[in-house]
Amino acid sequence: MQINNARGGMVPFIVEDVDVKSVSGQDFDPYNSGSPTASDKARYLNHGFLVRPNADGPIKVVTWANYKENDDAVVDANAVTLTGCVTSKYEEVRVVKVFDTGTTATSVMVGVLV
Repeated sequence: MQINNARGGMVPFIVEDVDVKSVSGQDFDPYNSGSPTASDKARYLNHGFLVRPNADGPIKVVTWANYKENDDAVVDANAVTLTGCVTSKYEEVRVVKVFDTGTTATSVMVGVLV
C-alpha cells in the first residue's frame, strides 16, 4: 500500500492485520476494557490502530489524535463518525475506540502500521 505525502509523493506503508474485534452489542475499547495490559497499550494505544469494517457504512470512533489531545484519555463525547467506510479497505485515520452504536458493521478488522 502507499499514500500521498504532503508533497504529492507516494509513501509506502504496511498494515499488519491484528485481530477481528466484535462491535455487536459492545464497544471495542482497549483503553477502558478492564485494566489494559501493557501488551494492549503497546499494540492499540501507543500509536492508535486502523479499522476495516465487515460491512459498508459509517463507523463511530474516538481518534488517536483526540486521545493524545486529552492527555491519553478516551473521551466518548469527542467521538466522530467516519462515513463512506467500505469492507475492502482500512480507514485512513488512527483510532483508539470503536463504538457499537453508530457503527453499521458488527465487527472490524484491527490493523497496526508497521
